[in-house]
Amino acid sequence: MHKNSQQLLRLRILNLFLFLFLSTPIFFFGCAQDEDRDLRTDLPTEANQLFSLSRLQYESVFIALTSFDEFKDEENLSIPGCPTILIEEEAKRVTLTFDSKEDCEGSDRRTGTIVLDLALQDATDPVWFMEFKDYAFDTDTINGIKSFRQMVQTQVTESFEGLKVKSESQTSFEINGEFSHSINDPFDLGNSLISSQGEINGRNPAGRNVKSTNSQSIISAKSCSLAENNLPISGEEIWVVQRGNSNSVTHTLEYETAGVCETTAKMILPDGRNLILNP
Repeated sequence: MHKNSQQLLRLRILNLFLFLFLSTPIFFFGCAQDEDRDLRTDLPTEANQLFSLSRLQYESVFIALTSFDEFKDEENLSIPGCPTILIEEEAKRVTLTFDSKEDCEGSDRRTGTIVLDLALQDATDPVWFMEFKDYAFDTDTINGIKSFRQMVQTQVTESFEGLKVKSESQTSFEINGEFSHSINDPFDLGNSLISSQGEINGRNPAGRNVKSTNSQSIISAKSCSLAENNLPISGEEIWVVQRGNSNSVTHTLEYETAGVCETTAKMILPDGRNLILNP
């Protein structure tokens, strides 16, 4: 009986060593795979994908902050891309349809539709919505709805969930976000500056979590937007991209004024290199 117990104990110990022996290579192989995926990540490509999300966020901000009365005053209304404007007076809905026009600079950079539901823009608690329907700017297409709420006369908040962004190569992001926009002169939007703070989070085409925050407010100028500088004139974003379960890398996106309505967009890559995104 005692002999059988010893044999059973030896068998259990042998099985334990066998399990550890077989499991250890799998563990290290899995870690090696994660490390190998990191080594194979094309950092400039990743940086350009993040830059696309950033510029799409700010490219249409002035459209979102235009009032229904301003849309109706078409003679004095200026919108980048010169869209065809359909106004539904009773519903307070505005549809902007973008297509190429020979007499409009930059119209070849945009296609698709933006619909603004402004029925509650003048309510006691002002709120309105902007829907993108296959709206494309350069090589990126966006679909989804953003909501806006006026907090005070000079401050508007923005939020969105499940916004879909697709590139020319058919890679796609699905993102959520929350922003606060401060307007220095709400009575003269055409010449005003907008200061934006907020965050974007979601998944990149590789399935990795991404998140942006502002280390400096993003400043946009309507006059520059009309001059086809569709980038913010200054500001800084921190983009964090997940690597594996517990690791991450950081890209730093800087917008710097390079002249009157001229912006340099630079990304500092995780390995320290500087990449000019709009050479």
